Amino acid sequence: MFFLGGPQNRAGRRQFVFRAATLTAGLLVSVATLSGCGGSSSKPGNNNSDQPATVSGRFIDNNTSDNISGVVVKFGTLTVTTGANGQFSFSVPANSSATALTATFPVDTRGLSQYYSVAYVAGQQINIVSGGYQVVASQLKSGASTNIGDIRVFNTNDPPPPPTF
Repeated sequence: MFFLGGPQNRAGRRQFVFRAATLTAGLLVSVATLSGCGGSSSKPGNNNSDQPATVSGRFIDNNTSDNISGVVVKFGTLTVTTGANGQFSFSVPANSSATALTATFPVDTRGLSQYYSVAYVAGQQINIVSGGYQVVASQLKSGASTNIGDIRVFNTNDPPPPPTF
């Protein structure tokens, strides 16, 4: 039988209390540590690698800086049309294999495009209709947001864009 009473067992009692307190403190620290881990609160299919990337920009007239509405913008199998503000935005599936952003411009009453296929993006001249603007794969990582900025195009009623050499 275990008995903690009496003056003759004072040292044993102190040792027992010290060990009990140490074990209790250790247990509390372990519980607190494990509860802090918490694991992952996300459900299957809801992790950050599944978040779509965003690609956006704006079409403007190079000579007037007016917004261009009605531009049909394509990125892979995705298609959007610019509004009155000339802006477009795509929600692209994470790590998409699509890389080229292309455009089809509004047509006049004769069925002719109102804009040349040449465009300027960040000072670089590209053919926005056939070759398109190349979006870098790193810009399509999960949750990334890429604003291409202004895509400047030339109206067919104005002088054509300068040639490239």
